[in-house]
Amino acid sequence: MVLSKDLSVEYDEIIALYKEHKGGDLSPVIEPAKAFLEQAKSERDIFHITKSYFLLGYIYAHTNDYGKAIIHYLEGSRNGESSDDPELNQTILSINKNLALILSDYKHYDLAHRFNNKALEIAEETDNQKEILEIIGINRIHYYLEEEKFELAIQEIDSIINNLDLDEKMLINLYNKKGIAFEHLDELNLAYTNFSKASIYDQNLNPEEYYHVLMNLAFIDTEWGNYDLALKNLNEARKVVPLFYKNQNKMYFLIERRTADVNFRLKNYAEAEKHFFTALDYIDKSDRSSDYFEIYKDLSEFYFLQNNLDKALEYKTLYSDHLALYLEQQKEIEELDKKYNIDLLTERYFDLLSVNQEKKAAVRTAQISLGSVILILLGIIFYMVYQKVRTKRDIKRKLLEIDFNSEV
Repeated sequence: MVLSKDLSVEYDEIIALYKEHKGGDLSPVIEPAKAFLEQAKSERDIFHITKSYFLLGYIYAHTNDYGKAIIHYLEGSRNGESSDDPELNQTILSINKNLALILSDYKHYDLAHRFNNKALEIAEETDNQKEILEIIGINRIHYYLEEEKFELAIQEIDSIINNLDLDEKMLINLYNKKGIAFEHLDELNLAYTNFSKASIYDQNLNPEEYYHVLMNLAFIDTEWGNYDLALKNLNEARKVVPLFYKNQNKMYFLIERRTADVNFRLKNYAEAEKHFFTALDYIDKSDRSSDYFEIYKDLSEFYFLQNNLDKALEYKTLYSDHLALYLEQQKEIEELDKKYNIDLLTERYFDLLSVNQEKKAAVRTAQISLGSVILILLGIIFYMVYQKVRTKRDIKRKLLEIDFNSEV
């Protein structure tokens, strides 16, 4: 692979800019990245074109512009696939994984599996065992759970556990996912058994997944009336949150909301109210997900059961307002889907990919055929030269024989 020195340096500068904004607002990176992409295009540098599309796709996904994210990821993958540069394998693999995740959020599960399988194909071709395990053991299981194929998720998990050599980090993930599947099938005993299996491992190995294990155990203990155990697991979950950097406020919010619910069931109303209000402090105002606004419904019911009708009405109104915003967001997602026609976009991508692969196969066949022709020609030439040499030797030998046998 030959890189343009100037492009390589400029690309490093773009990545440095991205790292400055990582974890915050990424929008200031967009225009410089777009300008760099255009420069890479003008120099027909496939390596940097692919990398630029990947970076822009990632930024658009993290600035909630999913339509543009999909388009840039698809273009990145298409350009990368047109190259035989092995250094782009990981980029193309990551693009396909990210596309699968976005498409699953849009509930395009068939497409999600298709891109996830494409990522798996690349991982297998490059013998990337870490990626293979992640694609099968985490991503694929996640999509099965999202599309409510719980029995299939359980079968896949059992197959992975029984046939692969797994570390404890992966076992925490798989037993937790298996527990979730059983929970959705109303098999709470089996769910609890699997959550318990996940909880025996070291929380430091996979703190974010371990947090969910504790929350799931707390949920079932609450349903079974084991309130002391539920509170114990919630307190343990609170200790785990600082071990990972993502979504800490949301994790604390969920702990406080669940703790409020347990105290409410115990009729510790003052304690329940305290935890409800602590939970409210952790709400991300920019996040319209149902994880947050459902608490207003909880508070409405909480005050209603205490005959505080004014407060009950206040929180019921808040719940209705946030539900309307949530439904509006879902409508926006549907409209975005129609605007970009995700199905058509992705089908066109796979069509282009198929054509590109056919071209590559044809080139390889032509190269093999050309090689064969060259070998045949070389064989013929060698034979002809050999024949000429042998003829000359025969003539010389015969001349010598004539000489030896001559009577003159």
